[in-house]
Amino acid sequence: MESKRAAEIFDSLGVIEVCYQGLPVWIEKLDGDRAQVQNLQTRQSFEVSVQDLAEG
Repeated sequence: MESKRAAEIFDSLGVIEVCYQGLPVWIEKLDGDRAQVQNLQTRQSFEVSVQDLAEG
């Protein structure tokens, strides 16, 4: 995913599905090309490259 699209999703008032390695995540914070995400199944938070995120 591009950083611009990640920012649009982060700023959105709606819920947009985002996945990391096939698992649903919630974007908690963006810092350039890095994202702090939370795994929606385990509630574990971790940092990933925005490019590793996928919409849908």
